[in-house]
Amino acid sequence: MSNAGKFGGGGGSAASSTSFSSKGGHGQRGAVRIIYPTPQGQSNTTTIIDRGLPPVWDGVGAEFLLVGGGGSGGQSTLGGGGGAGGMVVGTEQSLLTGNPYSIVIGNGGVVDGSSTQSNGDDSTFSFNSLTATGGGRGGAFYAYNNVDAGVAGGSGGGGASGYQLTVSGGSGNQNSYSSLAGITGYGNNGATGPQWNGAYCSSGGGGANGSGGAGNPGSHIAGNGGAGKQWVVDSQYYAGGGGGSGYIDNGQGGTVTGGTGGIGGGGNGRHRQDGGSITQQSTPGTDNTGGGGGGGQSGGSGVFKIWVPVANYTTYVLGSELTESATQQVTYNSVDGTLITITASTGTSTNTIMFN
Repeated sequence: MSNAGKFGGGGGSAASSTSFSSKGGHGQRGAVRIIYPTPQGQSNTTTIIDRGLPPVWDGVGAEFLLVGGGGSGGQSTLGGGGGAGGMVVGTEQSLLTGNPYSIVIGNGGVVDGSSTQSNGDDSTFSFNSLTATGGGRGGAFYAYNNVDAGVAGGSGGGGASGYQLTVSGGSGNQNSYSSLAGITGYGNNGATGPQWNGAYCSSGGGGANGSGGAGNPGSHIAGNGGAGKQWVVDSQYYAGGGGGSGYIDNGQGGTVTGGTGGIGGGGNGRHRQDGGSITQQSTPGTDNTGGGGGGGQSGGSGVFKIWVPVANYTTYVLGSELTESATQQVTYNSVDGTLITITASTGTSTNTIMFN
């Protein structure tokens, strides 16, 4: 076989970074040259068969999103909206290849319909020990003078509306990670739950991009959930707060409007008219967004997404306890890349991802 060397893949140049080991890049695809005889009187024919390796990644230029589970809305018809799970975004990050990173996806907070409600669970990514804190649950209404404040979380839950008292909303305490270049956390407060004034109108939970809205009993309007935030890589919104619920009793008349969930998976609050009819049911936060639940409903589960600047990237390994819901080819900043989405995890032993 003549000139066989012309068909070998080229060698890669060395790369360097403070966050991963220097090593040579990967060569270009090689090929096999096959020369075979053809029918008499015709020239030999050469066929080139591409035997290239799958795409690889050097660990540089990652974009990722980590969202905690959304908090539940407060128990009962009059509950405040749940706070969204905290949202952590990484931009232009360098990860170690060949190193397993642990990932845990937080569940949404739950409501059992009687007296129990809960914050969302944290989502974690072991790269730089990142945590997206679960959303705070909304305040609950147990009796006229027995109501809850919203609870702190990634974003805080909204306070319930009381008869003779005002209660605070929960604070949004998502760590901003300001000490880490290119990594930012987002979370906001739930709104204060107001006193009765012709209606009970609880307040909304906070979202990644805005605080929850306060209920307005005088106008018979419950508070909306705080807006979620758009992730620029896939242009989708995450971590919207849940809307508060509203209720009119004692023959007050008129209508009442439940709060609307914040864009990014926040659930709607319910409204209940005088006489007992429910004209709008509450809805839960949307799974895989970290949205807070509307008053009386559960929060949505969190999510982890990572974009790597290599098209058709396949050389990564997931632990058996991670659930990969989608792999998409996404062009971001004019670069063709691969978006990996992980929506659930169980246990703690094999919930890892490793990039090769």
